[in-house]
Amino acid sequence: MVIRWLFAVYFHFEHEFDISLDALELAVMSPVLSDRFRLRLPRIDMLEQTAHVLEGGELRRTWVFRPGLALPKPAARISKRLALSESWTVVETSLYGLKKHSKHWTLAFSRGGEHTPHAFGEGEYGLFPLGRGRSRRIATGTIRFGSRGIGGALESYLVKLVRSLYDAEAQSLRELVSLV
Repeated sequence: MVIRWLFAVYFHFEHEFDISLDALELAVMSPVLSDRFRLRLPRIDMLEQTAHVLEGGELRRTWVFRPGLALPKPAARISKRLALSESWTVVETSLYGLKKHSKHWTLAFSRGGEHTPHAFGEGEYGLFPLGRGRSRRIATGTIRFGSRGIGGALESYLVKLVRSLYDAEAQSLRELVSLV
């Protein structure tokens, strides 16, 4: 099946850490990051790490979760079918490379048990040393949509969701490093 994506939204997020690149990278690769991450997102109804494999200098990880954020009212009125965000499932698949200190990720947003995603995200993030035990994470990506007539509400919702995920992950990474 070929999905024709009609709309795309680009995003760029940055987080600075008072953490060295090596320590931050250990936290990124931690198998318990998902547990910490889940605690930082009270509006996530379910989060399960279904894959965490480190081999050949690369970490392959898959998280499946259900966001509990309410779909904005304009989008809910236009698309009753998408209105029940509790039934949405998000699958994040990522590949983190140790040599380049970067991660390629994909997000598939689907509703209920449907296999065809309503939206798809893809992007990269990189970790960069800033000196004096500090580092920065820069995340960029695009979310693509196949729905017409949402008027920007669905797009805003999904970018807000992705932003909340990155903010929660940043908090979780800081917390994991502080435990060492």
